[in-house]
Amino acid sequence: MEEVDLIQRLPDGTIWCAYPFSTQPTGHTVEVEGGGPPVHAMCAIDALGIPFMLHRTGVVRSADPTSGRDLVIRIDQGGNVRSEPADPVALVARTECVGPLASSCCPLINLFGSRQLAEHFLHGRPDLSGAVLSLADAVAVARAVFEGVLNQEQAHSAEAPPAASASSRVR
Repeated sequence: MEEVDLIQRLPDGTIWCAYPFSTQPTGHTVEVEGGGPPVHAMCAIDALGIPFMLHRTGVVRSADPTSGRDLVIRIDQGGNVRSEPADPVALVARTECVGPLASSCCPLINLFGSRQLAEHFLHGRPDLSGAVLSLADAVAVARAVFEGVLNQEQAHSAEAPPAASASSRVR
């Protein structure tokens, strides 16, 4: 699983992430319907995808990395989305460094309170490349990547494990 970048370990061998989940705080938490503690997601797209992967209503909580403003996105089982503020966006960025998603992409895939804030962040970092997605587009990407990950029919018929396919689409 490490070879296909599905998990990452700390130097002591402890697993610190198994996509889309992190054992460490990342700034993206998801509360899923049915109880249980909030879980940490590796990035904003992963956070938006967890409700689809689990086929449950979820609340994604994040903070705009430029303003610190709290962002709350509710996704119901039908895929309907409500957000506070009304028009957040996702910046899907990466460094030119080659390596695991956990270091080259995940810290740079964030939610922002506005397109202007996200574009300013991206243009202020010449070491990054990426795109600003509307919330609707970010949710569509997250849904496409994660919705079928736990479906047994897809898991048995896919050439690669479903999560491996998911992580390669986000790269």
